[in-house]
Amino acid sequence: MPYEIHRISADNQIIDPLPCAACGADLVGCNPSGYCTQCGEPLNQSLVGRGVCRIDENEMLAEEITCRGDGCGYNLRGIDPLGDCPECKTQIAYSLEVDLLRYANPGWLKKVATGITWYFITMAMTLLLIVIMILVNIALRAAGQTDPVVIAQQSQVIQLGLQLLIGCFSIVAIFMLTAADPDDQATLGSPSSSAAFLARLLTVLSFVISIAAMVCSIMKVPKAELFQFPSGLIGAFAYLALLTHMQRLALKIPDDRMERHLRSIKWAWLACAIVMTVGGALVMLSGFTQAALAAAQAPGTSPFASMSAGGIAMFASGSGLGCLGMVGNTVFTIWVLVIMFKLRKPYVRAAQIAIAK
Repeated sequence: MPYEIHRISADNQIIDPLPCAACGADLVGCNPSGYCTQCGEPLNQSLVGRGVCRIDENEMLAEEITCRGDGCGYNLRGIDPLGDCPECKTQIAYSLEVDLLRYANPGWLKKVATGITWYFITMAMTLLLIVIMILVNIALRAAGQTDPVVIAQQSQVIQLGLQLLIGCFSIVAIFMLTAADPDDQATLGSPSSSAAFLARLLTVLSFVISIAAMVCSIMKVPKAELFQFPSGLIGAFAYLALLTHMQRLALKIPDDRMERHLRSIKWAWLACAIVMTVGGALVMLSGFTQAALAAAQAPGTSPFASMSAGGIAMFASGSGLGCLGMVGNTVFTIWVLVIMFKLRKPYVRAAQIAIAK
């Protein structure tokens, strides 16, 4: 089977004429791991079935490429890319189809991989926060505190400090994960850069509003809990923007299967978030919150005693939808973490190889 070869210069730019698969623009001068300067689409689709290699002044392979022939593994550096492997006679072009990240900026590769690591740390800290808050509630009740309002107020002070720390870690992780490739100017103004910008902006905005809501709640500002809704909504959009950016990172490997999984998860996660939001709205409209506050002032009284049959039905429906959406979101979030772990590997490997050179 014949393979078409496209040569890369020493400064990682495509030398041979190559049309963009999306818009038809000539990709000469573009980084093979980057995007088309005209339409902003990743170059991976334009390089499907084509060999890509960096050449020296003698037009021989100028990089460490392992032959992909069955059981071969021969180092092809210094060999004519238009020829065959001297060991197994497999076309060299066959070994040049994969791993476009080897042409990306080493510093950028390392930053993205580190950002994913920080993101995992943030997730671990969030789980730790949940455990700590449960233990704090148990400790307060064991100390004889039974008033739920007082317990909530005392817990919030601890939660505020931990949330500040987690928020700072999260912002650092997002900023590193969405860093622009300095060698790929074609990303400027592309869907990738727009998603990265939104992920950064909305993450910071959600963090600021969330902390402001907690401070107002501790200071007993009326209706301070209303701040939590816009914070959660903005945070959801920030997460969707991050998933969109991760799709582009997957295409830069290139890994089309990973990109398709991320796209499916993004819309499924959004659907679950909408279901959860509708459920929360039904619970609020049911009048359960007011009934629960009234019941708290009269020990032994059920909050459902003062609610109408319609209100109870609305509360049950809202709770069911909320639980369903929460379970779905949790499943898809875990799935994203698994994909992020897989995404990190090629970026770490490419960075290590580039730095070693």
